[in-house]
Amino acid sequence: MRYTLLQIPGFAAAVALVFLIKRWIVFPDCYVWIALGLWVLKDVALFPFVWHAYDWDDPGQTGSMVGKKGRVTRKLAPSGYVQIGGELWLAEAADPCLWVEEGEWITVEGSDGLKLLVRPAYPAE
Repeated sequence: MRYTLLQIPGFAAAVALVFLIKRWIVFPDCYVWIALGLWVLKDVALFPFVWHAYDWDDPGQTGSMVGKKGRVTRKLAPSGYVQIGGELWLAEAADPCLWVEEGEWITVEGSDGLKLLVRPAYPAE
């Protein structure tokens, strides 16, 4: 339902654009309906690929970074950057008294907005 509601402004813009173009360029009315039908078909075709992004109540997304491991790219003293799965994240040591050196492995314990709270990942883990 959210996906459909979020597509309405784009569809309204497409309708306005098609009718605006029709004022300057003469073409049959069936082309208008074909263009709008293709617009709707595009949304229907993309839905299976993007619906997860619109499912904000999906419990699987909560804390999805917790438990992931990564490497420190800029010293956490107490905050810096870590690389997890090819992405750089702003991170902060879960223990503010703890500094984690560049190159060391970390484990994500939680998050504060878009900042990850991490702790050192020891080899035995």
